[in-house]
Amino acid sequence: MKLHAIPSPLDEEGCRIDEVLVASPDPITRTTLCTALKKWGYEVTEATTSVELSQVAQEDDAPQLWIVDDALGDVPRVSALRARPDSAAVYILVLVDDASDEHIQHLLERGADDFLVKPLAMAKLRLRLRAGQRIVELQAELSNVRNELDAESTRDSLTSVLNRPTLLKELGRELNRCDREGTALAIALVEIDGFGGILGAFGRLAADDVLCDAACRINAALRCYDSVGRCGAETFALLLPGCNHHEAQQVIDRIRQAINAPALNTVAGPLVVTASFGLVVQPERKEAKTSAANAEWFLQRADEALRSAQENGGNMIAVCSEVVSEAGLSN
Repeated sequence: MKLHAIPSPLDEEGCRIDEVLVASPDPITRTTLCTALKKWGYEVTEATTSVELSQVAQEDDAPQLWIVDDALGDVPRVSALRARPDSAAVYILVLVDDASDEHIQHLLERGADDFLVKPLAMAKLRLRLRAGQRIVELQAELSNVRNELDAESTRDSLTSVLNRPTLLKELGRELNRCDREGTALAIALVEIDGFGGILGAFGRLAADDVLCDAACRINAALRCYDSVGRCGAETFALLLPGCNHHEAQQVIDRIRQAINAPALNTVAGPLVVTASFGLVVQPERKEAKTSAANAEWFLQRADEALRSAQENGGNMIAVCSEVVSEAGLSN
């Protein structure tokens, strides 16, 4: 009977699940398996010892289908080998001489997914691999759904920046870090100048486009360890760890210029807009001490500075003159 290559489903990163890791100390077993697998259309990676198996398992692009010979003597540690750097799904088929219920239960409890008794029946092996492919594919789909749900629970549905609850948690963590390490933290609020006029003149869709394009430009101008979230209908908040007043104003001015030009893309056509910023800074301290200020205090001070910037014509950065001292709050 002519054998055809097994169709290879895609994993969550688009890599084909058509590679098999064969781990056995027996050269005859490896040769038999490799010959059959290649005939069925698989690529094969071989390991002859438990050490080689562990090394291959830790590689980022390791196969997701494993055939492991019980003769390696280290198969009970299979669960530890699942600790892949990318947490990819892995299907592990163990080849056994001892098919007793006690031994099989032991293997399954330690991380094996299925077993096959030697001498090998190739038809059964092929069916096991088909099942393994499906399991890996379903686990990848489940992981994608879980990641999407996580993103939906932490991201603003319109702009994809952090939503308000997540932003407040992140601000709380950063303030705790300031208390522990005495490091600086800058918080800024951002609003598009005249946003209400844009909404009235061009409609909701154009206004949403303004927010989305502005969010993209803010993200692009931030450092990799900064955060941005949407904390109001038209208000973004920036968290800038380790920034003093001067450094924070440099980052914010870069964002201000990015929003100003070129024109933002909207359904109503290109719109030139400006933005105002309110900045408050927790300065660096020589010693780690608990601050009297909390997240709400910082946001209130940043909001007051933002209103000041808007009242003075907009397209500018206003800095809160109130600072947090080691003893508490002071003007």
